[in-house]
Amino acid sequence: MSYNNSLQNKIIICNLPKAFEVIKSTKFFDESVYIEFVEIDDETAKDMLAKNPDKWIKDENGTLLTEEQREYRLKNNLFVDTWLYQEYVVSDKNAFLVYNISGEEF
Repeated sequence: MSYNNSLQNKIIICNLPKAFEVIKSTKFFDESVYIEFVEIDDETAKDMLAKNPDKWIKDENGTLLTEEQREYRLKNNLFVDTWLYQEYVVSDKNAFLVYNISGEEF
């Protein structure tokens, strides 16, 4: 498996089923699942709270949380990062456009 960053900072506009064909795909949970638990330290928790304070200000019932409660909840959350590996081939080169984030077509 390799990684290619040629599409980094690009936007693809396409008719997906017409433009690309999947030739290889991993299946979720048919292969090994890797789980890693990492402690969120005080500094990281404070940074996360500062970046998105509205997300942690209330609980699921709408009750306002104290700063200590917010930090406790954040530090005890489970963040799940999943991915799917797929390989595609171009079926129709006229069924998609690739743009730089700046908006220039290449």
